[in-house]
Order: sequence, then C-alpha cells, then structure tokens
Amino acid sequence: MPSEVHIIRLSEDMETELPITKQEWEECAAKLSNLQYSEEATFPCIQTFSKEFNDWVPVFWISEEGGSMRDTGFFKDEIFEKGIEIAQYLNAIIFGADGIVIYLAGHGVVFDPNEGDDFQLTLEDLRNYRPQYGNDFDAIIKASKKEQHQQAEQHYISIQAPTDATKPRKPWWKFW
Repeated sequence: MPSEVHIIRLSEDMETELPITKQEWEECAAKLSNLQYSEEATFPCIQTFSKEFNDWVPVFWISEEGGSMRDTGFFKDEIFEKGIEIAQYLNAIIFGADGIVIYLAGHGVVFDPNEGDDFQLTLEDLRNYRPQYGNDFDAIIKASKKEQHQQAEQHYISIQAPTDATKPRKPWWKFW
C-alpha cells in the first residue's frame, strides 16, 4: 500500500503534467458535497468532514505547482471515496509514490488495497502501452495483467528446484 498518494492531470500523451489551479480546487470544493478548500494549515488543502474524527481532515495537501499529495490514512473509506470524487471532478489520476495507479480518469479505480487485488498498474505501464492501445484503458490493463502474469510464471519456474522426475533413470529391471 502506498504511503503517499498524488493527484495530477496529464496531457493526452501522458508525458506532461497539467496544473490544477487554485480556482479549480476551490470550484471542486464548492461543487462537491462535504468538501472545503482551506489555507489555514501549513499548506493549502482540500478537506472533508470526517465522522470518525468529528472534524475536518485533509484529503489532499495542495502544492504551489497545483499538484498535491496525501500521506497515510488515504485508504480509510470516507477519505478514499472523497479522493475518488475529487479525481473524477478534476479529470485527474491518483497514484502512489511508487507509481502505482489508484484511480484513472476515464476508467475508474484501478487499485484498491482494501479489495486485496494483487494487480498493480504503473504510470510507466500506461506510458508504454499507450502507443499501442491509445485511450483503451481496459486493453492497457488487460495487456499489463497478462505481462505481470507471465513474469510471475517465469519467476516461479526459475525458482523451482529440479525434481527427481526430470533426471534420467535406468529401467527398474536393469540392476547394474
């Protein structure tokens, strides 16, 4: 599970980060329920009211460049759901510091550690498969899953010790 998550918007070729402006963050907070934009903390943030803590908690800290990140605690249900809503509204991607894509604009949730899925799509995978599949994210995910499965199979085979069945044996009726 990523210790930090980031939310960004990327260009069509997924090579250039497109800034999310302060105005867009404020509009997002005003448009979506149970959100507020705040500049009271060390960094500006977009917050949701947590029933668990009975207080406003940050969903994302917002950097000067317009990108943002959230460290641990993101995968608590109410914060995770708000993070997804924000990404949908901003047409953005959420990914972990390790590059694992959590939410993909135009597709939906790709990785949810609460679901126990082992599949992990990275930003690098998106960029590598993009020329072949374009915006067909289902095909990109399918191709990436297939490659990960093949790599896992090869790794499993490579670590298996040779069994006795692979060694040549003399017929049982020959005693010498």
